[in-house]
Amino acid sequence: SHNLCDYWIDSSHNTYLVGNQLNSSSSIEQYRKALLRGCRCIELDVWDEKGVPIVYHGWTMTSKVPFSDCIEAICESAFITSDFPIILSLEVHCKDDGKKKMATIFETLLKHKDYMYWDFSDCEKPKQETFWFPPTNKIDDWCLSKLRRKILIKGSSKQDLDHDEKLYEVMKQQSLGLGQVNY
Repeated sequence: SHNLCDYWIDSSHNTYLVGNQLNSSSSIEQYRKALLRGCRCIELDVWDEKGVPIVYHGWTMTSKVPFSDCIEAICESAFITSDFPIILSLEVHCKDDGKKKMATIFETLLKHKDYMYWDFSDCEKPKQETFWFPPTNKIDDWCLSKLRRKILIKGSSKQDLDHDEKLYEVMKQQSLGLGQVNY
């Protein structure tokens, strides 16, 4: 089995949008459809609204959907058509409270799934600042055969994006206590 970066990954940008990125509707059903069609990397643009994480195309007239509903839909549809890993590509625009709520949602909805937080900055070998949950630096763990039926949460290193530092810290604290469950 090759490393994950050696494969073509079917990806979706603005996955939640039904139409254009200026004034169309957002829907959790778009996540289900993308996953059922074989997409393995999906995007979530996460913003705060009254202290609640929501997904929408920021500063536009697109509709908004709750982040928790998106994650729930993803969990329900993740491995129906394929056991290849799912990559959640997060674009986080939340304040600290929103990031804490996101981490709680991940912990609650993914507690029976095997998931990792991954910095994709170095595809060949994890760097010191690459974060895995559970933590690892073994090159064998990057092989596709070991990533089957896993949900990877893609983010950036603390050095790259200071605004994601709080989400990283909260996820690290909350996810280290979770056990590994393979489906």
